[in-house]
Amino acid sequence: MVIAIAGCQLLEPRPHEPDIEAPEEPERVIPEPEPPRLSTAIDLLQDGENEAARELLERYLDERPGHAVASRLIEQIDQPPEQFLGEEWVEIMVQPGDTLSGLAAEHAGDSMLFVALAGLNGIKRPRLLQPGTLLRVPAPIADEEPELDTEQIAIAKIESGNRRQGLELLLSMARAGGLSDYGRYNLAATGLELSKAAMERGQADSAASYLEQIEPWVEGTGLNSSFETQQNRIAARQTYESARLTDDPAERHQLLLHALELDPEYAAAAHILSGLEAELVERYHDQALRAWRRQEVEQAAELWERVLAIDPDFEPAMIYLDRAREILDRLEGL
Repeated sequence: MVIAIAGCQLLEPRPHEPDIEAPEEPERVIPEPEPPRLSTAIDLLQDGENEAARELLERYLDERPGHAVASRLIEQIDQPPEQFLGEEWVEIMVQPGDTLSGLAAEHAGDSMLFVALAGLNGIKRPRLLQPGTLLRVPAPIADEEPELDTEQIAIAKIESGNRRQGLELLLSMARAGGLSDYGRYNLAATGLELSKAAMERGQADSAASYLEQIEPWVEGTGLNSSFETQQNRIAARQTYESARLTDDPAERHQLLLHALELDPEYAAAAHILSGLEAELVERYHDQALRAWRRQEVEQAAELWERVLAIDPDFEPAMIYLDRAREILDRLEGL
């Protein structure tokens, strides 16, 4: 009875509540610039933005000195096309579905010579090659058409829109150990594109499958960061689906927090988390007040701690938690 009476006396409201200081403004963090990407430089070259591409390629080489593909592309920007394609050529007519990269692979033996081929023909934007155009290409040696190897065929398929077929060919060559550095880059880039497309269709399992297939060959392609970002996005969506299936609000809250840790830009998870946190704050605070009235001070303190873990600025919980801790300290000293 002594402890109960002491507890009742300690529960009496104070005449003066503590002043609550406003939280300090968080320090702004300026994100570091993203590293240059070879794929972005190739896209710029396809759009005829050679100077912008050169700048990006030079930055790329600063980080990866001696990279063969990047060096080859810069050489094509700086040197006359005849240096790469020879002095003799024939004219062909562009057919529907042809790309400058595919034609460079077919007639010059290297799809990356599309820059030189564009220069030879005065084409400003390689990406916009039109069917029916007369195109100069290197003349075949000894009147024999050059044969494409499997890697060149795969890359040509990818560039013409048959990405799945091209990826399967590149994967077969990679497993056999017969893929060049540029082939490995195309394998990784194509797998990432297909994974992102699957995510846009809501097929997270399919998106994850593409990443599993290309993972052994991503290292050294310059696409590690993009690969990890895509992995996190897939994991975030899978975690989000798990959150939707649970009936436990506390568990759902933790799953949504984890989804946003994996993908901070996941708007759907952020929206649901905001509403759920408001609901949990109200629920825990109400439960704490009821425990407080029953003089269950320890339980009330635990619930207010949960409130403040979700919303550190919730003033009623801060005030009541201070009172509860003071009471618990005094009761412990009795």
